Amino acid sequence: MRIFIVFGGPSIERAISLNSARSLADHLHAFDVTQSWVFVSQKKTFHFIDKTWLYCNTIEDFEFKITQGFSWEEFCARCDDDDVVFSLIHGDFGEDGEFSSWLEQAGLCFIGPRSESCTQAYLKENGLSVIDELGFAPGPYICVKSEEQKNEFTQFLKSQAPGKQFFMKPNAGGSSLGARSFTTEQEFWEQFLSHPRYYSKGAIVEPFYDEAEEFCTTIFSSGELGAEIYCLAPVSIGYASGEFYDYRKKYMLSEHSQWECPAQWSQDYHRGIQEAAKKLYRRINARGLIRVDGWVFPGGRIAFSDINLISGFEQNSLLFRQAAICGLSHQGLCRWLIENVAHKTLPLPDPVPLAQKSPVSIVFGGESSEKQTSMLSGINVWLKLISQSHLDVVPYLWDSAHGLRAVPYHAMLSHGLAGLMAAMLIPQTALRPYRLPFADLPEYWQRESNSSLSISSFINQEKRRKSFVFLALHGGDGENGVWQSWLIQAGIPFNGSGPQASAIGMDKQQTANIINKMNHPKIQALDKCVFELSEELGTVIHRARKFHQNNPFPWVLKPRSEGCSSGVMLLNELSDLSIFIARLQQKPGAEQQGFSQDFQEQWPKTENCVGVTSWMIESMIICDKVQIGVDQAVRTEGSGWVELTQGVMQIAGEWEALPASLVVAENSILTLEEKFQGGTGTNLTPVPFFAPEDHWWLSRAMIQAAEVLGIEHYARFDLFYHRERRDIIIIEVNTLPGLTASTVLFHQLILKGLTPQKFFAWLVDARNQPARQTHDDAVALS
Repeated sequence: MRIFIVFGGPSIERAISLNSARSLADHLHAFDVTQSWVFVSQKKTFHFIDKTWLYCNTIEDFEFKITQGFSWEEFCARCDDDDVVFSLIHGDFGEDGEFSSWLEQAGLCFIGPRSESCTQAYLKENGLSVIDELGFAPGPYICVKSEEQKNEFTQFLKSQAPGKQFFMKPNAGGSSLGARSFTTEQEFWEQFLSHPRYYSKGAIVEPFYDEAEEFCTTIFSSGELGAEIYCLAPVSIGYASGEFYDYRKKYMLSEHSQWECPAQWSQDYHRGIQEAAKKLYRRINARGLIRVDGWVFPGGRIAFSDINLISGFEQNSLLFRQAAICGLSHQGLCRWLIENVAHKTLPLPDPVPLAQKSPVSIVFGGESSEKQTSMLSGINVWLKLISQSHLDVVPYLWDSAHGLRAVPYHAMLSHGLAGLMAAMLIPQTALRPYRLPFADLPEYWQRESNSSLSISSFINQEKRRKSFVFLALHGGDGENGVWQSWLIQAGIPFNGSGPQASAIGMDKQQTANIINKMNHPKIQALDKCVFELSEELGTVIHRARKFHQNNPFPWVLKPRSEGCSSGVMLLNELSDLSIFIARLQQKPGAEQQGFSQDFQEQWPKTENCVGVTSWMIESMIICDKVQIGVDQAVRTEGSGWVELTQGVMQIAGEWEALPASLVVAENSILTLEEKFQGGTGTNLTPVPFFAPEDHWWLSRAMIQAAEVLGIEHYARFDLFYHRERRDIIIIEVNTLPGLTASTVLFHQLILKGLTPQKFFAWLVDARNQPARQTHDDAVALS
C-alpha cells in the first residue's frame, strides 16, 4: 500500500500544511507502508518531492528549486486501487471543496473532507449559518466584503456596547492567520484594506466575549451511514484578558496561552459540548476528522465559532493532545483513520520484549531563558525515538523545584512548560472516562507523575539501567558543562560535547577569545563589551562609550551565556542601554524613563531573560538582502556579508562538516520564531550561490574551529561569511543545538542521507560516542 501525503496549495496556510505533512510522515514511519510526498503549487500543479524537502522550515526553502510539475490527470494516472491520498492542504483548494471534488470524481480513495461538507462549512459565513440553524451561534456577527458595506458596518458597531473590543478574522481560511482585534471602525478598515490577501473573501467581525471561556474539540467518524461518531476530550484555551488566540500563541510555546485538556469543567459541560459537536458533524455530513472551536458562556450555554475541516497535524497539536487523553497515540490515531476512513489494513509490527530494548532517558526543561525551546526539542526527540521499537524511551522534566520527573505521554503534548507541569498532576482515574474502546496507549503511559528524583538519584538510576541520557537542554546548566560533568563522572553516555567545550560554547566571550587567539587571517570573532547587572551603571556606560570609539552603532545587545536568539535586540542609542540596565537592576524611577520607539518595540524580548545577569554588546553586521526571483535565481545585494549556519559531526573520530545553510531573516536580527517556530524562518540549504571552493573552505574552517574549541560529537556554528573575500566571523557555537521539528540542522543532515530518526539513532548508538575524559575541575554532584 502507498500513501500519498498531499500538502501545500495556494492559501496563506501552506506553511502549516508543510508542518502537518512532515508530522504525518514521521508518524507513518512505524508502519510498513510506502510514502510519496506530493507538493501542490500555488498554480495547483502537482510535484512529487524528495523527503529531503519535507524537513525544510518553510515552503520558500525549496519552492524556488521546483521545475516542471504534473497535471491532475497525470497525478491520477500514477494512483492505483491500493493507494490512499491523505489530504493535508489547509485553506483554499484543500478545505473549500475543490480538491475533494477532484478526488471524488476520479474515484480515488482519500482521507479528507467531503466536497459537500466543504461547501457548507469552509467559508465562515456559511459555517456560522449552519451553526445558527442548530441554535449554537455565539452572538451577533457581520461578514464584511468591501467598503460598500461601510454604513451597514457602522450600524453593527453602534448596536454593541460603547468601547467594546471586537475580533476580526478571514472569512476563508484558518482561525489564527489574519486574526486581529480592534476597538474603532478606523482600526478595522486600516487592517482590512492593508491585508487584501487575508480578507479577499471578506472578514468576519464578532464582539469579544470576555465573560466566556474558549474551547475546541475534535470529532471523527468513518463518515458512513449510521457509523459511530467519536468526540475527543474538549480543550479549554486560556490567555490574558483582552488578548486572543493568535498565530504565535497557537504555534510557539510560551506562558501567554494555556491549554487545559481535559477542560476542568463539569461532566455535564463536557457531555453538552460533545453532543452539540456531534450534531454539527452530522449536519454537515462530515467524514474523518474535523475540529470545532467555540465558547462556553456563564450558565453553561455552548456556542461554536469555527469549523476546521482539516485539522492541523503538527506533532504537538491540540489534536494529538486530545487523542492522548483518550488513550490514542499519534500512530494509533493515524492507524484508525487509514483503517476506518480509507478501509485499508495496516499490519502491526512484531512487539520487542522490554528486556531486549535499550534504555534512553531524555532530559529537557531547566531554568534558562530557553526552557520553552528545550521543551520543543524534547518533544521532537521523544517522538522520533519512541517510533524505534528497539528503544525504551522515558522523557524527564528537570526543574530546580521538583528535580526530575518522568512525563506521561499526554503531558508531553502540552502547550508550554506550565501546562505540562499541570498535566502531569492529572490522576489516571480522571482520564479513564475519556478512554476510547480502540485506545492503544498502555494506561501506565498516561499515569500521573507525582514522584520526583534528585539529580544524584536520577544519575544512580541511569547508571544501574545502563541508559543513554539524551540532553535536550538549552542554555544554563544543561549546556554549560555542569550536566556533562555529572554524566562523565558516572560513566553514563550522552549526546554533545564534554564539560570543557560545553562551558566554552555557552560563554560567547570565551568562544570569541579562543577564536581570535587562532590569529587566522580569515577567521575571527567580533569584539564584545561585556557587563554584569551587579556593576555600577556609570561604570558600564563608560565602558560602552570606549567600545563606541571603534564600533559605531548599530549594536547587538544579547545575553552573554544564553542561546542564539533569546533576548537578542538591536541597539541604536546609548540612552536606551542606560534605561535597559536601570530597569533590569530595578532602579527606582527606571520604569518611568522612556526608550526610543525602536527599542520599546523590542523590550518584550526580555520576557524570558528574567534572571540573566551577564550581558554583552557587539557590532551589528549588516547582511545582504536576499531575494528569490521569478526565474528561481537567488540574488544578493549589499556589502557582501551573509549569515550562515553549519553543523559538524564527529564520525569515527574524524570531523565532517554538513552543507551550510543561508539564513534569510525578515528583519535585521533573526528572531526566536524564525529559528524555532515551524513554518516561519527561511533557510536555503545548500547555499545556492556557493561555488565548490566556498563549500571546501567553509567546511575546513568550521572543522578547524571545532578542533580549537574542543567540540565533540556534533555541534552547530552560526557565522557571517563574506561572499567575495571569503572572510568568516563566528558568532557562536551551539554544543547542544535546537532539535525542534523543523530546525535547520535537519535540512543539512538529510542532504547527507540522515533523516532525524537516523540521526537520533546515530547519537544514541554507543559506537558513535566520543572518548570521554574526566577533568580535575569536574562539578561536584550533590
